[in-house]
Amino acid sequence: MNSATLTNDHDDLGQLLAEAGDPATTEQRLRDLLSLNHLEVTVAVAQNTVLAPEELAELSQHPNLQVRLAVAGNPNSHGTILEQLAEDSTEEVRARVAASENATPSTLLRLAEDPAEQVRQKVTENEQSSIEVLKRLAQDEDPAILVGLANHPQATSDLLAGLSESKSLVVKTAVAKNVRTPVAGLLVIAKEIDRGTAAETFELRHILANNPNSPNLILLKCPNRNDTSEQQEKIAILLSRHLNSPDELLDGLAGYNSLAIQENIVNHPVLHHTTLVKLASSEFWSIQQQSLQRINSTHATTDRQTYIGEAEESVDAEIGSRLVAEPPVSEALEIDLMSSIGEIYQPPSFSIMTANTGLEGRTGLSELYERTGAHLSAIHPLAVLFTLLTLLCVALGLNVWINSDSKPGGNALSPNGLPTPSPLIPNPVKPISKNDFGVYHSAIKFANSATLASQSATTKEDWEKITAQWNESIALLKTIPASDSLYPKAQEKIKEYQTILDVAKYKAR
Repeated sequence: MNSATLTNDHDDLGQLLAEAGDPATTEQRLRDLLSLNHLEVTVAVAQNTVLAPEELAELSQHPNLQVRLAVAGNPNSHGTILEQLAEDSTEEVRARVAASENATPSTLLRLAEDPAEQVRQKVTENEQSSIEVLKRLAQDEDPAILVGLANHPQATSDLLAGLSESKSLVVKTAVAKNVRTPVAGLLVIAKEIDRGTAAETFELRHILANNPNSPNLILLKCPNRNDTSEQQEKIAILLSRHLNSPDELLDGLAGYNSLAIQENIVNHPVLHHTTLVKLASSEFWSIQQQSLQRINSTHATTDRQTYIGEAEESVDAEIGSRLVAEPPVSEALEIDLMSSIGEIYQPPSFSIMTANTGLEGRTGLSELYERTGAHLSAIHPLAVLFTLLTLLCVALGLNVWINSDSKPGGNALSPNGLPTPSPLIPNPVKPISKNDFGVYHSAIKFANSATLASQSATTKEDWEKITAQWNESIALLKTIPASDSLYPKAQEKIKEYQTILDVAKYKAR
């Protein structure tokens, strides 16, 4: 039938197509339009959302592909109609069924094994796919299918953990993006960082740095010296605001000559005092003010023995950090990490003060400046004054604390003692019990030993021993009473160590 035949009663083809696609058209009129047997009109009627299921069922057997595609995409098509179309000989029709929200679980389960990748891909994109369908798709060997599965809103933690074992870096990267991926899965994915070059692993490291569940073990692997300066800053910005970034990492990142990074760090909810001191000598005036304000609003004094113990400890004991200061004075301060976890580095503009020897045994303001890498020559004169006043308050408070448990007349900062503490620090911190500090230090030693052992663990027995060490560490931390000033820190460590213990138990199984 040609278009001329359709002009009866003054109707032209355009008017008929508009009527065929109008939801206000009556069912009887739609049947009349179908009786014209005009292909374009029939396709338009098959797409109409008010077309009765009976007509849709009949059209699902139409010899024309466009008509069957229209039926497969019609919201009124469901049940047996889609089941029939799921067996269509044309891949495009089956893919349209796989994408339909009306497809039944049994239909989707059948299409999950379809030989055509396009069809299986549509199943992974269908939010109605059940967990049974997703598990079937998880056995697929096509990376594109597994990537779609990793992005599915119904993907469970167990399913994502299984996908983390994929041999495809593309799949691992997609799994790393999902915030439901468990820590155990993220740790498996992070191993790829050690196997590839900086260029090959940048996207993965960037994604892991952006995942809020990434533990400090992974975050320490994200920086890489071989990245471009733009790539370094992208990752540094993410790490500077990540809640799981450890003290060592934040302290290293504080040396970046970037306002955005330093803004993130100075506002970080968990920040070591020495990092604040470093930021107090920032080249940015706003950072200086924020850090000084934060220092003066908290208990800033820290016992030297406690300070050294905290500096040496690492939740994962994977960091071997050292300060390198070689002549000339302008050479950059570097903080090198163990090869297994990447590197943290300072930009060339961030210089250390003089001294060629190590920091062991050093005390007072010189130690604070050298530990933080402060360079007073590049600072505004008023900033120097504020910084010196702040550090003087710290030194005075530190002197009083240490003298409270030492013989009269002596002081760790000066053998002749220091004057009475400044009233700028009105609230002394609670003293730390020697016994509790010993317990705390022992717990950290157990944690360090467990993490070091995990680097070479290969058998179930190895991981069982590591699990026992984490248990011992947590048990010791739980003995520290709430009255002790180490109690909040111990509670933080218990929470962190429990997460790592769960990973060790998983490995032991």
